[in-house]
Parts: sequence; structure tokens; C-alpha cells
Amino acid sequence: MQAPRQVLLSEEDVRTRVVAVWLADHGFTAESISVEFSFEIRLGRGILRVGSDEPVRSPVFRPRADIVVRSCDGRNLLIVEVKAPGEPLDESAKEQGISYARLLRVGGIAPFVVLTNGNETRIYDSISSELINDIQVPTSHPYVQNGFRVTTDDIALRSAALETFVSLSPSNLIEFCRAQVAYRMRPLRDDDPYSGKKYIPALYIERNQAKQDFAKRIDREKRRVVVLAGEPQVGKTNFVCRAVEEKLESGIPCLFYPAIRIQQDLLEEIREDFEWIIHDNSAAHQIIHRLTRIIQRVGQRLIIFIDGWNEASQELARAIDRGSERLACDEIQIAISLTNTSANRLLLDDVGNPSYIADAASIEKAAIPLFEIAPEKLNKDFSTVEIQKYDITEVQKAYEVYARVYNVQVPSAHLTIDNPFILRIRMEIFKDKNLPEILDEPELLEQIIYLKAERVRQMNQDVVITLLISLVNEMFTKDAPVSQIKARELWALPATNDLPIGLFEAALLSKVFSGRSLPSIDFYYGRERDLLIAYLLRNWTEVLLADPNSVCLEISKTVSTGVGVEALRWFLKQPKHFCHLQAVSKLSIQLEPVARRVISEVTPLVRTEAQKI
Repeated sequence: MQAPRQVLLSEEDVRTRVVAVWLADHGFTAESISVEFSFEIRLGRGILRVGSDEPVRSPVFRPRADIVVRSCDGRNLLIVEVKAPGEPLDESAKEQGISYARLLRVGGIAPFVVLTNGNETRIYDSISSELINDIQVPTSHPYVQNGFRVTTDDIALRSAALETFVSLSPSNLIEFCRAQVAYRMRPLRDDDPYSGKKYIPALYIERNQAKQDFAKRIDREKRRVVVLAGEPQVGKTNFVCRAVEEKLESGIPCLFYPAIRIQQDLLEEIREDFEWIIHDNSAAHQIIHRLTRIIQRVGQRLIIFIDGWNEASQELARAIDRGSERLACDEIQIAISLTNTSANRLLLDDVGNPSYIADAASIEKAAIPLFEIAPEKLNKDFSTVEIQKYDITEVQKAYEVYARVYNVQVPSAHLTIDNPFILRIRMEIFKDKNLPEILDEPELLEQIIYLKAERVRQMNQDVVITLLISLVNEMFTKDAPVSQIKARELWALPATNDLPIGLFEAALLSKVFSGRSLPSIDFYYGRERDLLIAYLLRNWTEVLLADPNSVCLEISKTVSTGVGVEALRWFLKQPKHFCHLQAVSKLSIQLEPVARRVISEVTPLVRTEAQKI
């Protein structure tokens, strides 16, 4: 394909004056030629339309196949990639053309790729990637002799083509990451402020100090592992979700995994998301090799965010730790969040030594207990970021944003709170109303539970509460989560009946993966579970003020499970329960060590809150 004697000024000149003439000379009609051809490829669980005029999330991501030539019966024959005059026909152009040829689904793989800038033309076998030393496709070529039909391993070719496609440019990789993040974040994210989901972008309040600390660890120091820790429900998930979105917007590839939904080893989860690149029989080292190869080719680093490590079962938590270690390299960073109270369980392995995450974050064994009792005393050289309650500036901003979204009036005498979770509940409950001067957390949680129960479709509110109580009773005695089999037994549901979907849609319950079987069931918000245990199941407002023997027996039964410990900690932290805290404190010498630790943790916090009131 050579240009006639004429001046070619642009890519369009090459397309219309050279390629169109060459194709016509070889007998191709206008019906068999598609210019700027649009086609779909699957990126993990997402679908990308290549060359479409439809808007895409990244404004720079608009790849297209310049020209596709088809036979009269719809088989793909050629991909023609047109370059501007003088533009080199380099390796990148070759790889793009071949990847597009292999990715065509309707009409099959196009067996040939033509690259031309009007003055120079190269033809490649799209299967072998070899250059054909001729100015046209030879009629003796086996593909031509076979009617332009290709007999080969389509899956392997498409797999290699997708790996090439994603690694051709940072924007291609970012588009894949967007699809992965959107899928994995779907159970947590919603734009509707009344959805009950954890991450509502319109309600997000910037956490300036934590953001600076995270940027220091992940960007400037380029730590391999960064641990984000904080009390339960102070906004860690919100912080992680916003960080992921901001990194993607700035062009840094990210993957996102909520630990509560991880079903298997972390590498298996990555394999599933990269299933179009990584075959089922790939070993772990092959997964890592292919992943790092993509990152290296685009000259980027990849951040893998794991949210809520503490929400995974012990078995899966260990698997996440091992997977993080196997992923360790200069191109991959891990950002993982956990609650302070889970530090001992997660940051120490089964024999009491620092886990990989702890070691990679430079967290010394002796410092791990500080996560639970005094996180502010952690060494500043540790690769950690503390997510705290709102500071004064954040409180002010949160009230402004929430009051606007929920149309709430805040009286001047109102006693502000710095707890992100409770503040959001408060504002939603008082939609279109005036906030009272003082509200307590238990009252708010109770109201939100009943509000959600009203939203459950085709189920009476009382029935919803009854089902929840039976579930928290199982969790209180056996720990969470609860298997679907056990939940069906508790709720007297036949195996053929679906679980009540409304309980999940109303953000009361969540399906979580605690093993390799069916997902189990837990509460979407742990504090709602705590309230149901403390008030409706165990009646601690009366029981913990009873005779000492009864109190000791109740506390002993409570601290036998992790769910019970969390519920007790929440209950005793409430300022309105200060008398209950005093009562159990007097009996501390008779209680189990875990109960004494809970009492010592919450006592200074309750005194501080009581002074505010």
C-alpha cells in the first residue's frame, strides 16, 4: 500500500486517499468496510465499548479500531490502523492493532493487521504477530487458503490481547480499575442519602489530617503497606472509598476489596477480577508476575485497598495476610483498614509473632497492644494512619453538609457531637425538623432500626424485629456471622425459600463470606447489633444493676464471644449508663480479664462525655 504522488497532511488524508483506494482496488465494497469501528470488550466484570461515542468516565480514554474489513458473510478479515504521515509504525502501534484484531468477538478474530502512514505499510499475522514480507496479503497464506478462518486457541489469544490492551496505556489500565472498583464498592456506595449505605459521596467530610498522613505514607514514602486504624464506625470505610476514587481520578491504578465480602484467598479474588487475563490453572506466582508486568509496562504503581480487615473470619484474615505478603513488590502497595480493638487478633500470627502486615508496616510486637488502649502513643515511624472522630473543623463542616442534605435546623443551644456515624443517623432521623438540644446514641440507633424495619418490603415491622432478635441471640452465644443454614433454621424458612431480601436492601443485614461455602449473615452496622443485644435481648439497663452474683454471671456469659464483648463495650461507653459502669467496676476483681480490660478502656471516655453534658 503506497501513496500516489500527492501531499498527505493528516491521518484523515491517509485514510481517504490511500487506504480507501487500496481497499477498493482489492475489491472491497463500502458495505464491508467499517470506519472508526466500535466494539465491546469485557474488562473483568465490566464491559468497555471501544470507539463508542457514548460518554466514558475518563475523558482521555477513547480508543478505537480505525478500520475493520469484513467479508460478505460477516467474518472479520483485516484491522487497518491508520497513522498520520511521518508517524512511526512502532511496536506500540503493532501491539494495539493486534490486540484489537484478537479482541473482536462478532465475526471472530481478524487474521491480519495492516499498519500504514501513507508512505510505509506493514502487514502482520495477528495470530503469530509476525511481519508478512509483502505489500499485500499473499493469496498463498494459510489463512487466505482457509477462507480467512483462523483455527487456534481463542481463549489464550484473547487473554494475551487483553493483557496487552490494558498495559498499552495508563488510561486503559485506569478504565479496568474503575470497573473493578465500581463492582466491589457497589454494596457500600450509593448516591441516595436515604439508602442506608455506608459511603454516600454527597455526605463525605474531608478528613484533612488523616489524608495528609496517608499521602505521606503511600505517596511520598511509598510504603509497601499502610495500616488505617480507628474505633468502630468512625468513618474508616468512607475514608478508604474516597481515597480509592481520588487516586483513580489522579490516574493512579487501584483495586478495592471489602474484606467482609472476600470469599477466598486474596490472590484468588484478584484472579477472579483478572479472569480474562489469568487462566484458572495459573499459579499464584503467575498471577503476581502478570499483574506486575502490566504495572511495569505502563510505568505505574498499583494500590490495593482492603477495607475492614477485622470483618473477615480468622481463617480469611490470615489468608489476606499471606496474600499481601506474596504480592509484595516495588510496584504494588497495600492499604488496609481495621478497628483498633482487633489489632491483637490481626497483627499477631497464630504463635504470637507479628503478621506480615504488621512487619511490613514496621509495627513492633510490643506496640500492638497500644492500638487498643492508646493509639495516639504509636510510634510516628510506623506505617499507620489513625482515623479519629471529627475534629472541631470537621464537626462544623459535617453539620453544614448534613443539615443541608436532610433539611435539618440546628438550634444554637444544640450540643454538637463528633461521632460521624451518630451524626449522620441524627440528621436522617430529624429530616425536615429541628434538632433537639441533646440526643443520645441509643435512642438514635433504636429509631433508625425501626425506620429501616418500616422500609422492609412485604414484612410487618414487628416481624422484622423478631427475626433480628433471634439472629442476635445466635450471635451473642455463638458469635457472628451466622450461616445461612442456621438463619433459615432460626427463621423457620424452607431450604427452597429465599432469604428475606428486604432485610438486606434496607441495610439492616449484610451477606458476608466467612469461608468457602455460602455467604453468612451479619448486621450491616455493628452498633445496631450492639443495641439489640443490650436493650432488647439482654435488658442490661436492669440486669447490670441487679445483685452482684447475677451481674457477674451475665458479664461472664457476655464476654464468651467477640460479639458480646463489642456489645458490652458499646453499652458501657454511653454516658447515660455511667451508673451501670460504676456498678460493674466495683465487681471488676471478680470478672474475667477481658471484662476488666473493657472497663478500663471505657471509664475515661465516659467521664469525658459526662462532663460535656
